[in-house]
Amino acid sequence: MTGVPPRRVGVQMTKLLRPVKGMRDWSQNIDSKTTIAPYALRGADAPLVAAPRKWAEIERGAEQPGALRQLDMNDVLARLNRDGDLFALTLSS
Repeated sequence: MTGVPPRRVGVQMTKLLRPVKGMRDWSQNIDSKTTIAPYALRGADAPLVAAPRKWAEIERGAEQPGALRQLDMNDVLARLNRDGDLFALTLSS
């Protein structure tokens, strides 16, 4: 991990084996994984964003094949400007 002091971040999963508090789980940052922080970029040549969705989008995607597509950075920035932070809205409800 470039730029991170080795004494501050570790990669050992087991807490007893890592002498540091923070752990970077690099294995979760690929396009086939579902565990990732909201708004994180997926590891890919053209990174897509793990973006929160509205229920209407999910329902439309279930009814119409191809209606729900992956979002890139520009898509997500436009959505944030238009709709606000959907993740923050779910936390405050």
